[in-house]
Amino acid sequence: MEERLPEDKLSALLPALSLLAERIGAGEVLEHSALREVLLDVGINEQAWAIEHSNLLELEKWTGILKRARDSSSESEDALVVEELRARGIPEFNAILACHSAKPRPLPVEPSSLSREELDNILRSSDYTPDKLIEFFRPDFGKEFVADAGVWEKYTVERHILMVMHQFEKYFSRGSLPSGFNVDTFRVILALHDIGVSAAIEEGTKRGMEIREAKKIGQPIYTSKLMGSAMENLGFDRKEIDVAKALVSDDPIGSYLRSGIFTTASIRGMARQSGMPVLDFFDLLLVFYMVDASSYTEDAGGQKSLDFLFVFDKHQMKMAFSPETLNKISKLRKSLEWS
Repeated sequence: MEERLPEDKLSALLPALSLLAERIGAGEVLEHSALREVLLDVGINEQAWAIEHSNLLELEKWTGILKRARDSSSESEDALVVEELRARGIPEFNAILACHSAKPRPLPVEPSSLSREELDNILRSSDYTPDKLIEFFRPDFGKEFVADAGVWEKYTVERHILMVMHQFEKYFSRGSLPSGFNVDTFRVILALHDIGVSAAIEEGTKRGMEIREAKKIGQPIYTSKLMGSAMENLGFDRKEIDVAKALVSDDPIGSYLRSGIFTTASIRGMARQSGMPVLDFFDLLLVFYMVDASSYTEDAGGQKSLDFLFVFDKHQMKMAFSPETLNKISKLRKSLEWS
C-alpha cells in the first residue's frame, strides 16, 4: 500500500480538501503554485509544516483524484473516487462531500420563483420584516426551512434563522456595517446562512455520524453551494457572493470562545476568501457571530443558552459582548494585528 501522511498532518490538511474540490469544480487549473494558494486561503500556509514537500505532494494526489470526480458520469465512478480518497486516509463523509463539490456547477438559470425586482421591493419597503424575506425564498427552500436545525433547543432551521434576523434588525440594521457592507445583502446572507443544515445532517447520519459532527463538516459546504447559487441567480456581484460564502465557511469566533485556542489562521483564510482586508472582515464576522449566537438567548425569545456571552440594552437597542467575552475578543483581534 502506498505510504500515507501521518494522521495528525492529514487532519490538519483536511480544511484544504473542500476548497480544492470547489475550485476543481469551477474549472480552475491547479498547478503546484496554486496549491500553495489553496493552503493560504484556508489559513494554514503560514505554518511551516504545511509547505513541506510531502504535504504539497499529498495535495497533488488529491487534485488528481478529484479531477476524476469532475469528469465522472456515473455513480459507480463516483464511488471509486470516494474509495480512492478514503485510501488516502480521508474520512468517508469528507470524501463524499469533496466528490460532490468537484462536480462542475450548472450554468445559472433564473428560477421562476426568484425575482430580483421582487426581492428589492421587499428589502426596500418601509414595512420590511424578516418574515417577508423568508417567504420570498420559501418556494425554493421550503424543505430546508422546515427541517430540524440539529440543536438541543429543537428549533427548526426557519425558526433559528428568523431569530437571527430579528436580532440583526433589533440591534444592527439602523447603523452602517463594517466597511460599508450593504445592509440588504447582509439580510439575504442571514436568511440563507444555515440553508445547508438539513442536507448535511441527512448525508452525515446516513453514514452513522453524530448530528453535531455532520453539521460541522457538511453544513458549510452545502450552505455555500445553495446560497451561492441563489445569490448568483439573483444577480448579486461576485464580491458580495465571496463575502457571503466566507462568512459561512467556518465558526472561528465560536471555536475560540469555546476552546481558548486562537483561530487567527482560520480568520485570515476566510478574509482572503472574502477579498476583504483581514480586520475589516473580522469586524463584519463579529456582527455575523453576534446575531447568530445571540439567537440562543432569552433576549431573542428562545431558551437560555448563550446569554452569558452578551449584554443587552433594550432601551438603547444595543447589544455588546459581556466584559469577560469582550476581553477574549480583544485578545483575538490583537492576535490578528500582530500576526
